[in-house]
Amino acid sequence: MRKILSFIRQAVIYFFIILFVYASVSKITDFENFQVQVAQSPLLSAFATIIAYATVIGELIIAILLCIKKTERIGLYLFLGMMTAFTVYIYLILNYSPFVPCSCGGILEKMGWTEHLWFNVITSIVAAAILLYRNTNKTSILLSIGTIIISSAIVVLLFITSEHIMKRENPFVRRFLPHHIDKAEYLDLKVNSYYIAGLTNDTIYLGNYTAPLLVTAIPSDMGTKVEHKIKLDEKKRSFRSLTVRVQGQEFFVSDGTIPVIYKGTTSKWTATKYMEEKVYFSVLQPLQNNVFIFRSQSAENGEHVLGILNVNDSTTFKLFDNALQKQIDGVFDTDGQLVTDAKTDQGVYTYYYRNEYLTYHPDYKEFKVGKTIDTTTIAKIEVTTLASGERKMGAPPQKVNSKTYTYNGLLYVKSELMGKNEAKNIWKQAIIIDVYDYNKNEYIYSFYAYDHKIDKIKEFAVNDNYFFGLVGNSLVRYIIDK
Repeated sequence: MRKILSFIRQAVIYFFIILFVYASVSKITDFENFQVQVAQSPLLSAFATIIAYATVIGELIIAILLCIKKTERIGLYLFLGMMTAFTVYIYLILNYSPFVPCSCGGILEKMGWTEHLWFNVITSIVAAAILLYRNTNKTSILLSIGTIIISSAIVVLLFITSEHIMKRENPFVRRFLPHHIDKAEYLDLKVNSYYIAGLTNDTIYLGNYTAPLLVTAIPSDMGTKVEHKIKLDEKKRSFRSLTVRVQGQEFFVSDGTIPVIYKGTTSKWTATKYMEEKVYFSVLQPLQNNVFIFRSQSAENGEHVLGILNVNDSTTFKLFDNALQKQIDGVFDTDGQLVTDAKTDQGVYTYYYRNEYLTYHPDYKEFKVGKTIDTTTIAKIEVTTLASGERKMGAPPQKVNSKTYTYNGLLYVKSELMGKNEAKNIWKQAIIIDVYDYNKNEYIYSFYAYDHKIDKIKEFAVNDNYFFGLVGNSLVRYIIDK
């Protein structure tokens, strides 16, 4: 009987050796992919590079220790510790993770997460049984229990620390949600001169750069599009840069170079003059009842400045001179996109060339600074002043954040920079959207929005159920996986 048990014990150890050799070699042969997959772990993202190397090297070392009789027992303790760590990790993934990531190589690719959890549990129990076989003394018991406790504690500590780093001190590591948007449906618009003027729960409204007073309404089911021609209450005025913004049942037509704002409803599409010659602006967004947030240029130095416009019986505005922080020239370095969140009545201004955004809430009447996850703190641009005094970009700038959108407390940013441990080939096939809780200043997750006929999504909007994007001559609608 003792010989049989000894034979079984040795056979199990051989199995452990084969298991770890197979697991490590499979990871090494496709290490770049393994490293990317570890980086997408919702628990260990911040330590992806260290953990990827430590796992492969650790598995090989343990396999070697198990092959040598003198170091076999040390190898068993280390095997028990690593299998316990894997077990706790999978338990946390299944119970405390916001999503379940893709597999991470080795035998895990052949099993589901629940099956692999049970496999790890059973393997750990067997490893502990071998360690205690004919060694049920106090030292062996304490070492086995200590190995299990320490391994478990390390994984839990890594999880807690990683969460803090990812949300508050992110070292440019993205956490991708698999298939967050899916089931793409395309509508051919024939031309590429459209922009997104607004989005409600049931309709997306498109403005047109070449026909400024034409608005195209498309239902969320991507049915028949309806074109509306806006009628202004005056016809003789010459415009330079008309834009349309739809918010709920109202729409606004504005030209900040004149300056003038018209207001109307989506039931009639007739607009009356709402504000005139009070404040010039380059960007304007409706915030809440009779209140707008805008970007203008300072009369003193020509630098960008943010402000709030209140249109009532007596129209007033307030400039926030210190909201936009100058780094180089106060114009190009502070350039960015201004958007408003119809759900929360807040405005968000995101810099193009640095990792910052500004959040405005009407109740607080101030701008608060938030950070995007890339590491570009100083705008990488060159500004040249011509003999005429005009300033221009002296070299192609490094754009950090491109198009943005806000909805229900979330900031969606189309990023232009590749993060750590990301597959380069994906950037040739899709754009990357980073999502933040802009009130908590926390990064939440990222997702891919794929190209269509070699064209990338240039602008997008989000509501409760759908992700809409303009790509080439088409409008795409994805269903959001909740």
